[in-house]
Amino acid sequence: MKTTLFCCLALTLLSLSATETIIFRHRALPGGSIPPATARQEKVTLPECFQQAGTAALHVRPDGWDQQEKAWHFFLTAGKLGKTTPHIYLYRFPDGRLRLLWSLNTSAKQTGELIVPGVFEKNRWTHLAFTWETKDGHTDLKLYQNGRLAASRRVNFELGRNFPREWQIGDIPAWNPRSPHPTIMGRIELHPQALAPADIAALAALQMENGAVTLINRKFIPESVNRISGQVETDSSAQLRLEAVFVDEMGKTTAVDLAPRWTPFSGQIKFDAELRLPPDTVETRLTVRSGAGTSPVWKLEKIHYADWLPPVEPNYWKASWIWSGNTSEPEAHRYFVTHFEADPDQLSKVVFQGASDDRGTVYLNGKAAVKINGWAIPAVNENLKSLLVKGKNTLAVDAFNVGGGSGFLGELNLVGKDGNVTSIASGTDWKASERLTPGWNQPGFDVSGWTSATARLRPPQVPYGETAYRNFTSVPVLSRKTPFLKLTANAGETVKIQAIFNGAAPQNVETYLLLLRNHRELFRTPVRTTVNGSQLQVTGEIVLPPFAMSEEYQLKLESRSVRFCAQDKAQEGGIGTLKVKAAALPQPLRAEVRKKNGLPALYLNGVSVPPMLYRNAINTRNNTRSNRFMTGFDKAGIRLFEINLSLDKLWMPDGSVNTEELELYLLSAMYYAPNGKLVVFFNTDAPGWYVNKYPEERYFHTGGPVNRISYASERWRADSTAFLRKMIAFIRSRPYYHQIAGFGLDGGEDGQFMQWTGRNLNYLGDYSPAMKRYFRATLLKKYGTITALNQSWKRNYGSFEEIQIPSQERRKHSPEGFFLDPVKDADIIEFNRAFSDAVADTILSYAAAIKEETGREKIVAAYYGKFFSVAGYLEWGEMSIERIIASPELDYLIAVEYAQRGAGKPHSVSAPLASYALHNKIFVDEADLRTFLSGTRNWGYAGTFFETISMIRKMFIYTWSKGHGLHWYDLHGGAFDNQGILQAIANTRQIALKSPERRFIPAEIAVIVDEPSLLCTTTEVKKLTGRALLHLQNGNFGRMGADFDVYLLNDLQHPDFPGYKMYVFLNVWAPSPAAVESINRLKNNGRMLVWLYNSGLIANGTRSIENVSSLTGIKMSDAGSVPLAMGLENFGALPPQYTSACEAAPVAYPTDPQACLSGRFMKTPGKSPLALKKFPAWTSVYSAVPVLTPAVWRELARQAGVHIYTEDPDAMLYLGDGLLGIHTGQGGVKTIHWPRKAVFRDAVTGQVYGTRTARPEIPMLPNETKIIFVE
Repeated sequence: MKTTLFCCLALTLLSLSATETIIFRHRALPGGSIPPATARQEKVTLPECFQQAGTAALHVRPDGWDQQEKAWHFFLTAGKLGKTTPHIYLYRFPDGRLRLLWSLNTSAKQTGELIVPGVFEKNRWTHLAFTWETKDGHTDLKLYQNGRLAASRRVNFELGRNFPREWQIGDIPAWNPRSPHPTIMGRIELHPQALAPADIAALAALQMENGAVTLINRKFIPESVNRISGQVETDSSAQLRLEAVFVDEMGKTTAVDLAPRWTPFSGQIKFDAELRLPPDTVETRLTVRSGAGTSPVWKLEKIHYADWLPPVEPNYWKASWIWSGNTSEPEAHRYFVTHFEADPDQLSKVVFQGASDDRGTVYLNGKAAVKINGWAIPAVNENLKSLLVKGKNTLAVDAFNVGGGSGFLGELNLVGKDGNVTSIASGTDWKASERLTPGWNQPGFDVSGWTSATARLRPPQVPYGETAYRNFTSVPVLSRKTPFLKLTANAGETVKIQAIFNGAAPQNVETYLLLLRNHRELFRTPVRTTVNGSQLQVTGEIVLPPFAMSEEYQLKLESRSVRFCAQDKAQEGGIGTLKVKAAALPQPLRAEVRKKNGLPALYLNGVSVPPMLYRNAINTRNNTRSNRFMTGFDKAGIRLFEINLSLDKLWMPDGSVNTEELELYLLSAMYYAPNGKLVVFFNTDAPGWYVNKYPEERYFHTGGPVNRISYASERWRADSTAFLRKMIAFIRSRPYYHQIAGFGLDGGEDGQFMQWTGRNLNYLGDYSPAMKRYFRATLLKKYGTITALNQSWKRNYGSFEEIQIPSQERRKHSPEGFFLDPVKDADIIEFNRAFSDAVADTILSYAAAIKEETGREKIVAAYYGKFFSVAGYLEWGEMSIERIIASPELDYLIAVEYAQRGAGKPHSVSAPLASYALHNKIFVDEADLRTFLSGTRNWGYAGTFFETISMIRKMFIYTWSKGHGLHWYDLHGGAFDNQGILQAIANTRQIALKSPERRFIPAEIAVIVDEPSLLCTTTEVKKLTGRALLHLQNGNFGRMGADFDVYLLNDLQHPDFPGYKMYVFLNVWAPSPAAVESINRLKNNGRMLVWLYNSGLIANGTRSIENVSSLTGIKMSDAGSVPLAMGLENFGALPPQYTSACEAAPVAYPTDPQACLSGRFMKTPGKSPLALKKFPAWTSVYSAVPVLTPAVWRELARQAGVHIYTEDPDAMLYLGDGLLGIHTGQGGVKTIHWPRKAVFRDAVTGQVYGTRTARPEIPMLPNETKIIFVE
């Protein structure tokens, strides 16, 4: 038997636009039926390089036995068993445990072992691996099962020359009881280095079946063309074949023989093949088969992945978006230089066109040629010929990034007198520097010491999308043969269009038919072109939406490859007109949100529909083309569309509505999605002319005035509300009003109704005259008289006019810690509230106006409600969620969350979902996914189609299982423009339609957060909340294996608030007297109440540790200022747990002699941060450290009697009535402990994971999400 030995392995994880080297070998060995003394046993002598470090990896498959068998199975032995002889044994005990025994000298206690539960299943492959690494007098041992670390240990000896180098591999029947059944060994690998966990996980993901070994790859991009190469250990390729099996999301497979090029080489056969993926391919399986169908020993050496930059489109940008170094560095310059040869005498024109994120200056031979101010619309200069010299020329660029992403796109077009164009296009051949060098932009500058620029994107890739381009290349000119068309049609009909042109046209001319409204593009659609001799025939159609208005449109053709001209010299490309006649108006569309089975439900004309929407791209280029991505969603069954309009473009200085602009975008959306219903969003930021007209109403921060209107401005609130009324009244008079389901509101910083503080948070606001008036008015409303205020604040103001907005320094920092004194700092607390309420007042004013103008027949939405993504960020004034969700004027709210979105993380939403449901508000999670189509590799980027689908499913099931919804936000346009992605989204809609009718079934844990408590802190509290609140403790709750609901504290007073077994109070630092009363009513029925850091600290006008004792029932003391870091070594049966937040003061810590104290502060070990105290009717648990691990949360839930669905923190669950969602980072078989027996059926593929069982076992791939119907 030929030995399979590795002395090296080059295994790297995939990076797109790269070559991945993957070397692995494999063979199937006979099992335990082979006598150990025969030569058929696999024997290997390892070289000395294994003495320092190594990896052994192998697949094993029980051939007739399973985990229940009471017999020994030895998989690998090395050396001789003895007290003083070095030996290594990897074997299975008769009780099912797996043991790695490593010994140099038992007598000298130079031995170590790792023992873990086995995971063997009859006739199924299990991957085993262990690593060793010697250094500094010790050796680290690690044992893996199925790609996951199962155990690790450090032993106090080095290997050196005592390393046993004689190894035997194969099921060796050595001890009694012996098994009558063998074990098949496969894909054995020995490496002279300790492989990383990710590499071992990659090896474990490879598959073996029926003697054929398969490489699994989930990183190829659908429709990409890649190359693979490798070798086969055989002398002849006569009967070899290389098979690829492509798997889509539904599990459907397509097998293709790749027909590679086979080349004999040193007794082996090399192969090289092109790998072209079909659309929708999630997984690719590669297998080399011999004539018998089994696999010879083969290895895949290289994968050259398709370049993630798309190909250069004809007559479009040849340039790429380039940068150098850190693409997110703010306030950063990048300098680019390229040299080229030219002869001005041979040129008719020299043109530069380019864009920069964010600004740039272009130099030609040392002279400033072009100024660039943005990335959306390129800057163009067509008069640069005079700057050119004969011979060598220098093009130089100073690109500047203000903040966020960065990139530069540029092209110098040398237009020859013969019509040919030479393009000097930005790309990797340009040189780049991050430092300013004297003379860098001068002719002939030496760039030999500079690095090459990095190509980030190529138009039209997102996020920059379809950047406008002027083509100076000569193209064929065609004259129209067909007479000028004069067409008529009724709304709802399909219009067929045909035109014939004379001229020499190339084949496959990409052409679009444009529908123009008053000569502005409303809609475009691709058409078919056919070349017949010297004629080009164009055929296409337009589907008219049912609510189209009676008006006449212009028809035009557009192509980059030809020019369409008319015989009558009409506008270029014009082919006719289309007169549309409006249809009779159908039943008006009524939309509403009302409770159904305890959850908010969206109704359209009385029919409940899933709250799943598409939101179109930000219109940065002032055209309608980004609306074209609505069509794919319309066809996928997503029929609710949010479109974006801006007051800046709609509100004219004379007070009128720009109806031309308004209707262009509304009608465009209807043409692109004729089956859809619209939610029309208005960005409510003040137009520039309004800011200039009323500068005294501007927002002021401590750095000075900002060119934005203050949310506290009464003038602005009244004027803008009146304009919204006028605009809604106009829309209501139009036929397309019946296609509108509702209206939405956004504005402020980032469009999410954040105050105009800015992102660097250096300056606080709002110190404007408008805010001062508003602040004093809120105080008057609350206190009534200055005497009452003085009595409460312990001040001596003569009037409300004397009260000033607190200083930035006081708002940012207190020498006494994060928490404000309710008396001394009362002005800060009240201002924090007013700062948020000013925004809420504006939103509610708009919402009420819309509800009134529409007769309450339409829903109203707003971008508002982020709690867990900005908790503690008082700088942005978003702490009025309670007011917003209590208002009947709003129906759904939108917010975004990124931190836990990515692969291997549980996801979390910004909102307390159960609180929203309690108040009949739908929360819409924003799925602005960075799919594999996106060039923006941040914010939870999904780099493969597999990860993209996984993220789509995860975000859907998270909100759907809790009774809410989401929108697919195409932030830059095109991130979802892929057949497979749209199908995956359509599948989630089908799951929603097939799901059991949603009902609110309370979990057993209620997580309580408090908005007013955040108002009683300085802005520095974000150091604490960044660990204790943000992203639901950064995903800790999502990994505890138990279901939970999240509420606001004051919801405890709601008459419909349900009961729970366990209540967790995350930040109840300043509960009101009414809230304290409602909390005290929970202290019965055997409930567990869990309090985190300083719960109840501020109460009854005081800030004291005694308040914490009173609320929790546990005696507390003040630890002063200490780091909130805890070691917990004795909590139940848990292994040691460690967790931390930040340094804080004051810190209430338990000193109650009647409580069970646990753990220790890491820096002050004499104090215990955790206490559990049992009362006759309830249990109180307090942790001074505000962050607990998933294992601790799980143990507390168990003690509270909460059902635990899984012990595995890698199994992240999403639970609903009849629904189970699972996401995993590491993969493997996930065992779920369901509270009743049921059938578990995959909602996408239909696969059944268990029938009449309460313990389904769900096989999961790394980074996979599954949605399962529980029947």
